[in-house]
Amino acid sequence: MTRTFRRVATIVLLTLAGTGWWLAGARAAENPYPVPDGGVPELIALIQKVSQVQPETPQDDIRHRLFARPAIRQAAERILELDQDATSEAYQAARFLVMVERIRSIAQDHPDPQQTMTDAYAYIGELVKAGQHRVAADLALLLGRTLVQVGEWQGAVDAHKKLSPLFADTKSPAIVSQLRSISENVLEISAQMEENAPAAKKPVIQPTGRLVPLDLSGAWNRKTVDFSGPGDFEGNGLAELPRGEQALRGVTFRIGEGVVQLGSTNLPDESGEVLDIAVQRKISRLYALHATQWNTDDGALVGQYRLTYQDGETASLPIVYGADIRDWWIWDNGMPLTRGVVAWTGANLRTEQYDIALRLSLSVWENPHPDKQVAALDFVSSMDTEAAPFCVALTVEELETP
Repeated sequence: MTRTFRRVATIVLLTLAGTGWWLAGARAAENPYPVPDGGVPELIALIQKVSQVQPETPQDDIRHRLFARPAIRQAAERILELDQDATSEAYQAARFLVMVERIRSIAQDHPDPQQTMTDAYAYIGELVKAGQHRVAADLALLLGRTLVQVGEWQGAVDAHKKLSPLFADTKSPAIVSQLRSISENVLEISAQMEENAPAAKKPVIQPTGRLVPLDLSGAWNRKTVDFSGPGDFEGNGLAELPRGEQALRGVTFRIGEGVVQLGSTNLPDESGEVLDIAVQRKISRLYALHATQWNTDDGALVGQYRLTYQDGETASLPIVYGADIRDWWIWDNGMPLTRGVVAWTGANLRTEQYDIALRLSLSVWENPHPDKQVAALDFVSSMDTEAAPFCVALTVEELETP
């Protein structure tokens, strides 16, 4: 890599802490970073420009997060298409940026992140052989941190065991210090794994029927990009989350401009329920992309999705903290879920002040009466814990037909 491009790559790696580098459905006129149709020099110039932008206001930051990472990713991918010389500096730098995007998108991998991890191991090994120890160490650190954030604790431990021997001969004090920090984190994770063995089990989510995203727009009460609005926490939202129909962990969700926030003991003035979300079909499963604001004890009931069938009967699908859902701010070192999985991670202006990330959980429930038509469903908070559940998107799986 050239010195300039290596600096740009490091800036991108270390300062863009989220994972959502793409955005669906945005109008081209809104995009401040259009990817040029020109050649490699123009694409390099765009990456340099975007990576050096420093937003001055929370609204500028939101706009930057919406478009910066898609621009960097698309420009890097285009460089790989245009530059057929795999040994060129531009090609190598673009390949690095694409690998960064893949690692940060591990939460969305389906069915699991194994292929990304395998490719990352190979690439980090190549960087070490090429003498790029610092860049390789940064990438190894990103891989480990991302695996921890999404609850892939065993993957983080395995990554450390596999990658640490690659740096055995390094003389750089900075890299040695970084590897020592990683080792200490791995020891902490290993201890937590022993203490929380049941929580480390990974559920398998494999839809087999037709997936139908539900329309939640009539119930939105928070902006997706900014939950808090003007004030000390302005910019605290999901600006990096992609919009439109998105496949997360193999489940298609329709993500819009708002989310449905329910109340809790920490949010007593917010409604405790949203009723009559239309379904009008027979379903085998319900999928939710959701999280909470604030946390509570594992095992606590924070709410439910209540199905109402055409005949008037109802069924409760409980939302249990630690099993189906956790706080969207990752304060807990990526504690795994027992029934759900982390399906997206990212960051915002406020979480970066604390050097932590955001997450959304994907949960699935079996319909106890798949032979009955579901007329509607309700989203209900228990209102007796601090954790205030919010829902980003719901999708139902129709019964598989012969």
